[in-house]
Amino acid sequence: MRKRPGTGDTLEGFRLAEIVHDGAYAVLHAATHPDHPGPLLVKLPLLQSTDPAAIVSFEMEQMILPRLAGPHVPRFIAAGDFSAEPYIAMERIPGPSLAARAPDLPLPPGRSPPSAQKSQRRSRTFIASACPTST
Repeated sequence: MRKRPGTGDTLEGFRLAEIVHDGAYAVLHAATHPDHPGPLLVKLPLLQSTDPAAIVSFEMEQMILPRLAGPHVPRFIAAGDFSAEPYIAMERIPGPSLAARAPDLPLPPGRSPPSAQKSQRRSRTFIASACPTST
């Protein structure tokens, strides 16, 4: 069984720094790479999990992340497959972790991002049109 990469190791040019998040299915490391300036994250799946959902969800993320774009989506940098060392390297978006915001949810009106407010208005309009009240 091969040694799992950790803090201080290099994985295909990505130098793994401190653990940013240690979750049930994966570990996120802060990282650097000489060809990719700026803060990065490298996500390493926990393959010892007996839950097949851990592998399936990681593979899905590997397929989906490169196709996403936008200011709130981390830019995809690279991925390693399961034949060598599975990982996903991505841009690290500055700011607090969304996990830290979970106790504050749901946010009161006006405190959520503008895109979420727009989505909330559309949902209310759709519900109102689909479910008219009878008098």
